[in-house]
Amino acid sequence: MEPQQTHNTHDHYFRESVEHPEIIKDICRLTIPKKLLSILDLTKLEIVHDVWVDNDLSIHYADVLYRARIKGKRQWVYLLFEHKSRINADVSYQILSYMMQIWEEYRKQSRRNLNKHPLVISTVLYHGYKPWKRCNTIKDITEVLTDAEDYVPEFRAKVFDVSELCETQLGKVSFYAQVFLISLRYSYHPEKWEILPELIQLYRKATGKQREYLSVSFKYILGLMNIGRKNSFLQRQGRMMVGMS
Repeated sequence: MEPQQTHNTHDHYFRESVEHPEIIKDICRLTIPKKLLSILDLTKLEIVHDVWVDNDLSIHYADVLYRARIKGKRQWVYLLFEHKSRINADVSYQILSYMMQIWEEYRKQSRRNLNKHPLVISTVLYHGYKPWKRCNTIKDITEVLTDAEDYVPEFRAKVFDVSELCETQLGKVSFYAQVFLISLRYSYHPEKWEILPELIQLYRKATGKQREYLSVSFKYILGLMNIGRKNSFLQRQGRMMVGMS
């Protein structure tokens, strides 16, 4: 599979998966500090479909943007999730650009004078072949001169490397989040086909919407395999897998 085609496969699966609020809630529980998480009302998450057009008419899409109220208040907190299947040196710049666009849109829609902008909690979901070792700050991609530190924005992109998840963490998340995170974790595994029997067993026990999402995840992993391995696996598993693939 060509690199761009592989990237599109990852991106399509990510975008389809994060439409499930259950997945977003569990990712928040895994990534947001507990004290901060405790004041957010995740029971009424709202997805925000934002598309921004620059002055040069370049279109930018946030991978996924949700918002939640602070408990007992009308104040919004925005939850921005950026998907990466490859290490990207400019991720801090990209995230900061999205945050600026979110604030700009908020200013346009607000009918009152703003004293403060809403908090944007940003998370980069990464599941690439290599561990993410970058520091992810704006300073990393800025030429900083002596005594010039005060002129550089202080911002660090929060990266959630799915490969570092342990089984205990996976055991505490919802059905949808578990399937999503396991699928991402195996997406670059050289023997990614090994996860397919596990997905099949889950499929046999699941019902309704769960089966629908398992089918999506199965097709995602199967789509990343080479043709020979894919056909061999389907022949061994029989007719039921043809319906899923």
